[in-house]
Amino acid sequence: MLTIFSNVFYTLENYLVQYIDIDFTLWLTWLLTPLVITFLLPLVIVLLLYTTAVICYIYKLHRDRLRHAYETDFWDGARKTVAALWDAHGWIWHGYEVCGIENIPDHTPALFVYYHGAIPIDLYYFISRVYLLKNRLIHTVADRFLFKMPGWAIISEAMKVIPGTLQTCSAILKENNLLAISPGGVYEAQFGDSYCVIFNYR
Repeated sequence: MLTIFSNVFYTLENYLVQYIDIDFTLWLTWLLTPLVITFLLPLVIVLLLYTTAVICYIYKLHRDRLRHAYETDFWDGARKTVAALWDAHGWIWHGYEVCGIENIPDHTPALFVYYHGAIPIDLYYFISRVYLLKNRLIHTVADRFLFKMPGWAIISEAMKVIPGTLQTCSAILKENNLLAISPGGVYEAQFGDSYCVIFNYR
């Protein structure tokens, strides 16, 4: 089977080089570049999510040793590492920056309401930047189905992602924490520019 494929490939290459007068590898590269670029960003995001989970698992396994290094919360080291990783990705890939970060309070609560795209990548970048620059973690409300995904439980434990009832959200704000919530969730990513926010019994 492999020899048949290599023979077909060799014949196609000879035909293209001889009759069309182009370099086959250059043509193949030109042809496949949009396809590679199309799938590269989602693959990098999935890779970063699972890298985040692995970093959190490593920190959880070594929590006894790390607790002495970080007396208050042993997740601090994992959060800083993960935040630096996501912040670098946002800066390199998208040139991400936050304008007005000085308006985020240092010790009082704040509620961030955001639009949830198909993948809320901008929220990941925002949480990372705020954590690195203000040293405040933004608690995030997520849909219940996320907690069934492999690797998400450890990420939610480390990054304070909760399913979020009205009572838990108000308790987080009463404790002077930051909270991010998307009213429509991933459901609202399906609609265009002109629509009403649909809470869908959430």
